Amino acid sequence: ATMPTVEGETVPFDITPARIEAVLAADYGEITPPEDIFVPEVLISDEDIVALVEETQPTFTEATIHEPTGVYQRTLSNGIRVNYKVLDAEPGSAFLRLVIPGGRSRESSEVGPGGIGAAAVGLRTIQEAGDVGEWSRKQVELLTMQHLLVYDVEPEVEYMFMDSAFATDGGLRTILEIIHLTLTKPNWDAQALERVKDIYRMFQINTKKNIELLTHDTVNSVIYQDRRMMDPNGEALSALTLEGVREVVEKQFATGALELNIVGDIIPEEVDDLILAFMGSIKMKV
Repeated sequence: ATMPTVEGETVPFDITPARIEAVLAADYGEITPPEDIFVPEVLISDEDIVALVEETQPTFTEATIHEPTGVYQRTLSNGIRVNYKVLDAEPGSAFLRLVIPGGRSRESSEVGPGGIGAAAVGLRTIQEAGDVGEWSRKQVELLTMQHLLVYDVEPEVEYMFMDSAFATDGGLRTILEIIHLTLTKPNWDAQALERVKDIYRMFQINTKKNIELLTHDTVNSVIYQDRRMMDPNGEALSALTLEGVREVVEKQFATGALELNIVGDIIPEEVDDLILAFMGSIKMKV
């Protein structure tokens, strides 16, 4: 076996104890220690959520069980609907989907600051920024790792979705906290917006190089004749602004017609308490 040297030469691969000692004893100068990041136990403190519940006084306006399917159906006083089902196929884990009506159909059909692509790019900008409320992206990532929690967003024509999988021990509260803060205190970052635009531009470049993707895009453009049915092109991306996408997305967050669906190894009483506190206390603007 061989290996390249720093000078680019190829030499026999030969590691000896003396060479290992020499590498370990070498002076590499001052080494910067890794940043010490505080990882919160919760994103919304018990005191804050209790105060918010006292202020908003959330209740269930409807609470039923669909006997044939075993689905618990809840409607909160702010209009948010919740459906959940106990399923122990994967012990200790659960899945969640937040459904936000509107989606890309709420975009303007014209190119502009809040035009074609605003909902799609705006929703992904929030995820790309990664921070929620007062917590940084790194803090949120470390907390979600503790609860084996992952989540993703998907903008479609008529809806925007947030999907999540998590460990039920602490994970349900964490994802509900993330949803609460995302809906009520979304953080908008200009650099995150530009990164998302670059991702869509890469999609466009790849589409032009792939005959299957290019054919699919061409057929869709002929059938729908509406760019909102497809990924935004370069012209639409360049026209989008942070304030424009923010307005389009936050208007959809403000509606009370949201729906939350949960399935997994969950305890109904615990779910009721958490959704009443974290989803019921969300103040809707319209």
